[in-house]
Amino acid sequence: MRTDLWGWFNRFAAQAIISGDPLRQQMTLLYDKGWESLRAEKHDNALDYFETALQIARQLQLPCWVLFFDYWCAETLIFYKNTYQAGLDRAVRMIAGAHKDDYVDCPVRGRAYYTLMYIYYAMDVIGYEDKIREMITFMEREIPLDDDTFQRMQYTQAALAQATEDYTTAEHIIQQYLNMTIGNAHRQSGGFNMMRLIAYARGDIAQAYEYALQSETHARYARLQNSVAIAILFRASHALRLGKEDEAHTLHQRGMTHFERYHLRPLPAYYDAICEYHELAGNLPKARFLRQEQRRAMETIGSPHYIAHAHLAYARLLGRLGEDTSDALQTTRQKADALLKPAHFLGKVDAVEGGNYYRYAWQADNDTSI
Repeated sequence: MRTDLWGWFNRFAAQAIISGDPLRQQMTLLYDKGWESLRAEKHDNALDYFETALQIARQLQLPCWVLFFDYWCAETLIFYKNTYQAGLDRAVRMIAGAHKDDYVDCPVRGRAYYTLMYIYYAMDVIGYEDKIREMITFMEREIPLDDDTFQRMQYTQAALAQATEDYTTAEHIIQQYLNMTIGNAHRQSGGFNMMRLIAYARGDIAQAYEYALQSETHARYARLQNSVAIAILFRASHALRLGKEDEAHTLHQRGMTHFERYHLRPLPAYYDAICEYHELAGNLPKARFLRQEQRRAMETIGSPHYIAHAHLAYARLLGRLGEDTSDALQTTRQKADALLKPAHFLGKVDAVEGGNYYRYAWQADNDTSI
């Protein structure tokens, strides 16, 4: 089932202009201002615009617009400000209201459900795996989806397969996703980054480098500054693995400059890219410091998954450096208590305790591998 979300939006905006209703005009213009603020990485401004528009929608007693701007507030908290607990609380309250009769025919309803599904993924992908799959089935059967939401669901299914290390399924789904999103630079950037992750997991660094380049190219068209920076930083670490030291150094400096220029918030991918770069470059104290910083940074985001894996990455690094891992592993096990289904994760911790300090088997062939 499909719905035309932006056709609905544009018809309302046009009617607001024709009718001369200043509040309705202001409400739709606030969305434009909010979206432009998101693209400019001014997330607090965007949230203020969406919250103001939400109050206007309530004042005008327009249920679908209330849901529309409530969704954008949740989207901003989760995808842009990366305040996951606040985003989860908001998404849960939003979906509790979306069940009511007033919202059943709202074209934004699918996006509201997707936002809750994604925050479950970001908080604890393995723990919420069953719930995520149930939500995907429910949405596909029961809720009309706009094209963009349908595409994002496809991406999430690929990401779920990648997170559970089913790389064949992940690749199959993401190739379909790339085919259906041709012409959409935003979605293509994410799709090629997923292909990069899969290629890297398989040890195909040359292909991973090419996918990072394609991800960066599309991210620039879409003005996704975080995706631009991350793609450049991964190109740097991949180039270093390929023996292109001068290119790697130039790319790393360019990626860091881009990251700092837009005051981007560091997420796991950022640390994975720069820590790998410094370790491969032989700057081991810097890599160690950054993994320690990652552990602190993930606490502020509030994702049990991010926190546990930050501690695991640090323990692996200590092992590769020949340092004692006992305290780090003990802390990592404690962090695993927050996961709903910790067995899968604890198996990786056990592997480190047994002397396997690498995420992927191919990395063990090189003692300087991440």
